[in-house]
Amino acid sequence: MTIFSPKTRSETTNMPTIRDQDHEYRDHDYIETPEGWIFCVVSDNHPPGRVMAFLKYMPGDGKWSRDGQRYTRVVKSYTMEEIVYSIDLLKKVNQRYVHYDETIGETFTYIPLGAVERHYRCEERFSEILENNDFYFSAKCRELANILESSLDVRREFLGLTGSLLVGLHNPHADIDLIVYGGDNFWRIASGINELQSQHDRESIVSAFTKSLLKRYPLTLEDAQLLASRLRNRGIVSGTLYSVHAVKFVEEITERYGDKLYKSMGVAKTKLTIINSKDSCFTPAVYEVEGEEKIGGRRVEIKTLTCYDTTFSSLFHAGDVVEVLGKIELVKDRRQDKEYLNILIGSQAAMGREYIRLLKEA
Repeated sequence: MTIFSPKTRSETTNMPTIRDQDHEYRDHDYIETPEGWIFCVVSDNHPPGRVMAFLKYMPGDGKWSRDGQRYTRVVKSYTMEEIVYSIDLLKKVNQRYVHYDETIGETFTYIPLGAVERHYRCEERFSEILENNDFYFSAKCRELANILESSLDVRREFLGLTGSLLVGLHNPHADIDLIVYGGDNFWRIASGINELQSQHDRESIVSAFTKSLLKRYPLTLEDAQLLASRLRNRGIVSGTLYSVHAVKFVEEITERYGDKLYKSMGVAKTKLTIINSKDSCFTPAVYEVEGEEKIGGRRVEIKTLTCYDTTFSSLFHAGDVVEVLGKIELVKDRRQDKEYLNILIGSQAAMGREYIRLLKEA
């Protein structure tokens, strides 16, 4: 598989930047270690000398294959239980890939740069597939790119590919995990994706998402159906399911690693009002909210709801009222010298119990 150099801003155009020397490892990229273990990159900000990523595939008796080698998928449904399993597995077989991050107060997998043997870049793989007539998914990717360009005005050079197709693992039943760079591009897709589907396909997508919610979170059927009705990042092209995941342009990245420190304050259930959902399309999905929680005898403002599970990406709108059970974190913003609370979905502290319910629609 061809591995290319990072793309940077053209000196002769005003095109936004997908990656630069300070942001080489982008969210949803993949990296591979000398053992043949394949990790999915998480976040655009990484500790010095390391890349934050979780173990996705490793050689084994699975249904994915590449160059005669079969692979098994370690994290199958992105639940915290499976993420914790992958961390515990690495603690046993290669402790140097596991690292305690003082900025978030959590242990996760951070791959040393010296252990990155291959780096798979989403936008370059998508461009490569569009030009490869022999690849099983090429025609479907071209069709999808044509639809998004012609119907929703999203240019193909701002599209990428993640998941098994990014790293060349063969599985004819795989979904297409599409990346779109830029928040505006994502919201353009979200505004029109449902109109691109037949009623039958839309019903199939909503039904599958409802079942996934019920399997992973302690929600009622009514709660899950309400959330699923708001889904705006999945579609079907020529019989294949695709999902759309947003990654920021470099110009949209406003934080650096270590700008904020997070301290756990336990697990709580609270009611919040969504006031801004602009950044809810990225990973993590971040909603600006209004709410408060009692900490040490005083009421402290909750300003953000953060979801590392893309299940809750772009589901809520300004004016919505939600009930959330998750990990409460005291955030120290070093840049602005202030403190506030964040409630987190996607933590070890609340795994198996956390959820978001929509109480009142805007």
